[in-house]
Amino acid sequence: MDSDRERPKPNSSPPMDPAAFAAEGPDDTDPLTCGEGGPESQCLSGSGAAVYGKIAEMETPCIVKRNDPKRQALQPSANMVEWAVDQAVHGDLTVSREADWHDTGLSAYTPQGLFPKPSLTGGGEIPAQVMLGILAQESNFKQASWHSVNGDSGNVTKSDWYGNANGIHDYPIRADADCGYGIAQVTTGMSEFDTQQLDTLRAGAVTTDYAANIAAGLSILAEKWNQLKALGMNANGGSAAYIENWYMALWGYNSGVYTSGSVGLGFFNNPIKPTYPADRQPFLRYSYDDASHPGDWSYQEKILGWAEVPQMTWDGVASYVKPDMPFDIITGAPRDAFCDPSVNACNPAAADPCPSWDASCYWDASVDWMGSQSTANSSTESLRFSLRLGRARTAEQVRSRPVHRPPERLHRRHHRR
Repeated sequence: MDSDRERPKPNSSPPMDPAAFAAEGPDDTDPLTCGEGGPESQCLSGSGAAVYGKIAEMETPCIVKRNDPKRQALQPSANMVEWAVDQAVHGDLTVSREADWHDTGLSAYTPQGLFPKPSLTGGGEIPAQVMLGILAQESNFKQASWHSVNGDSGNVTKSDWYGNANGIHDYPIRADADCGYGIAQVTTGMSEFDTQQLDTLRAGAVTTDYAANIAAGLSILAEKWNQLKALGMNANGGSAAYIENWYMALWGYNSGVYTSGSVGLGFFNNPIKPTYPADRQPFLRYSYDDASHPGDWSYQEKILGWAEVPQMTWDGVASYVKPDMPFDIITGAPRDAFCDPSVNACNPAAADPCPSWDASCYWDASVDWMGSQSTANSSTESLRFSLRLGRARTAEQVRSRPVHRPPERLHRRHHRR
């Protein structure tokens, strides 16, 4: 309560609506605000009041609003998240959500019934640790606000819903709002500005259900992989089985793939960009403190780092198992691998290799830094949770399994259907 305001007398409470304050007397006159000279009570959203002018310009364009009691997000534990990813990358995230699951009022669904496992150009599947690395970077494994403990619910984890760079020093710009939702920070179809918006069921599931959010995020990542394939852009041998080969698709997951006009990947996440220290070590490999200044690495470098060095839970336990890495590391691309005057206007010997920082810096070619690939030199996924378990039990039951239990290193070829 404002210390400058007279405290209410016992057994009384002041009316909180500005219009009610205006009726109390001349000292409580409804102020003129909003830049239109109208009374404040006419400029507020909610309670049936009109929203217009400057206030309307600052309303979020994100289609599922905060504080909706029917759109509160369930906060998963780390092993619930790992379970869901292990199932999703193999198309087994089919746990049933009954109608009105967690008091959402939504119809019954299954996560991959709403967002089916995507098909990858060239075949194969997304390695589990690639998706786990994305979730670690995007949200710290949080579907709901960090104020919500595991098993509780709260407002969904959000990113820049107002177009003010998540800050308090800039006025909102609705067109700049990111509208990222939940654990995978799903943006596609979640803004009023999107040509195709998700329907009520899908948007509600993305907001409230970590498993549906993961399924949606998986579809977005696959889209980037397929877009790059359509442009003839491969990392190394191009096999989806090897984590190293997801380098460019991860780049695109964060900053997009340009598919018309000047095509390829933008300069923002190019590892040679001078905003990333030239002498940096691989993210997290030598120090977990790297996570305290992540802006020193490109997005895809961070994801490979989280895949190699699992994020820790609050009590110092790894949130997920490491992939199978023949040399105990994931080999990322060299810093200058995407800077070649024959491909883009980039000079690897210059202090600012592509000073225009525009479309002339885009990368639209294949890159090979691994040579001939096999499980002897390239990293592959490792699963903690059996896929058969996914069909037999629900994610909510699986969460009781101790996260520190020694991992079951199961691979797809070992599963008996």
